[in-house]
Amino acid sequence: MTENEKLPLAIAARQVAVSTQKHISLVARGVTDLKLNNDTLYHQARLVFYGRKKTNKRNTVDNPPLASAFNVFQKLVAQGYGKAYFPLSILYREMQDADEGHSHAPLAQLAFEWCIANQANQDAELWCDLGSMYLEGLGVGQQNVSQGFYWFSKAAELGYARGQFNLGTMYHNGLGVDKNDVLAAYWFRKAAEQKSEYGQCWLGRMYELGMGVLQDYKEALKWYQLAADQGEAYAQTKLGVMYNDGEVVPKDYVEAVKWYRLAAEQNYARAQLFLGDMYLNGRGVQGDYGEAAKWYQLAADQGDVDAQAELDLMYAEVIMRLPRLIRAGREDAANWCQYLADQGDTRAKESLGKLVDWKK
Repeated sequence: MTENEKLPLAIAARQVAVSTQKHISLVARGVTDLKLNNDTLYHQARLVFYGRKKTNKRNTVDNPPLASAFNVFQKLVAQGYGKAYFPLSILYREMQDADEGHSHAPLAQLAFEWCIANQANQDAELWCDLGSMYLEGLGVGQQNVSQGFYWFSKAAELGYARGQFNLGTMYHNGLGVDKNDVLAAYWFRKAAEQKSEYGQCWLGRMYELGMGVLQDYKEALKWYQLAADQGEAYAQTKLGVMYNDGEVVPKDYVEAVKWYRLAAEQNYARAQLFLGDMYLNGRGVQGDYGEAAKWYQLAADQGDVDAQAELDLMYAEVIMRLPRLIRAGREDAANWCQYLADQGDTRAKESLGKLVDWKK
């Protein structure tokens, strides 16, 4: 069976179109763009593109490295450098740069056409881009999960960590294939062994929950630690939970706060909730209602219902207990009261006016 015959029908049919002038032009670009300086610029920008999720700052104003990568992709696209179409289209979509009238759709279409025209290259990154476009319906006209699985499989079999992780995710979620956690864990391990923080994190989760592998908390800790050291927020949060609860490792509230904070500062809502808990209860850090409220609010703004509930409890309890808390030297309670007053709460404003008497 030839490679052509192995391709899904929709892809094989699309190959016929490569003979058109439009696709000949795209293929030609793929050949002429192989300049060392452009390749170097592209790979540097692509690393920043991959790392953008770690900071959760996808606005180029707040993330100077991402702004530089964005500019590099723009310049490369202007020169017809085909591989830059896909990441640039994703950045346009994420930033929703409506002020300048940009749309990701035309770039996504160009990205898909370029990848299709160059699909015969042994380029796992290109295949993964195709897999992502099919999986999300970007530039392809219609989502096609099965073909997304096909391209991720090709990339994974070539030893590409991103393809391996995505393939593991599809097996775990039953996307384009029957759910199979044994195969999911297999591909997560392949990615993890190549130092993919996402592969490490998910392999840790598989060990923690006993999915596709025998449950093993020490193995879970090992892989979570590796992912957390690379800045993966979910893994950092799981480490915080382990230290907070004394799972596998000795209970250590200070260490728990450390990991919660690292994840919370990446705007990970669950870590923000847990960090708020630590400030509220004075575990691993000095108790501070104002700090607790700050982190609860950040999580609540992202829709975390537990954080919203904690804010409601604080609202009722702290206001009622404010005189006793102030007399006990909890000045942070006054900070919380000030926070509520700044939000327009009438009772908090009245309480602030009585603070002098309560301190006597």
